[in-house]
Amino acid sequence: MKTKTLGALVILTSLTLMLLSCAHEATNQSGSPSKGKVLVKQLPAGVEGVELKDGALRLRSGFTFVKKPRHRFALVRISNGQTVTTGGCGCTGGTCEPTAGGGIIVCEGSNCTGSCGLALTARGVSTRIIEF
Repeated sequence: MKTKTLGALVILTSLTLMLLSCAHEATNQSGSPSKGKVLVKQLPAGVEGVELKDGALRLRSGFTFVKKPRHRFALVRISNGQTVTTGGCGCTGGTCEPTAGGGIIVCEGSNCTGSCGLALTARGVSTRIIEF
C-alpha cells in the first residue's frame, strides 16, 4: 500500500509541476505583446495617454485603453472618463486589430497580406506610429 501511495504522490507532484510550467509560459506569451518598427521619432503634438518607450507604444499611468468598432481604439483618462486620443489599426488585405497587454498597445494581423500599422489621431490628423 505504501508503494502505491508513494507512486501516486510522485505522479501528482509531476503533473502539478508540469501544469504550473505551462501556465507560466502562457502568461508570458499573452502578457507581453510583440514590439513593432517605430516610424516616428516622437509622438505628434496633442497625443495624450501613451508614450514611445523601448520601441513600443506604452500606456501611461492614469489612462486606459478602450477598444472600439472597426479596428479603432480610444485612450481614456481614468479620472473623468474623457477620451484624450483615438487611434486605429490597418493593413492591406485581411484585418488588423488593436490590442493592449502588459501596458503595450499593438496591432495584431489576421490574414494580413502586408504589415499592420498603428496610427494615432491628434487634432484631426492621423499619423502612422508603428508597423507590426
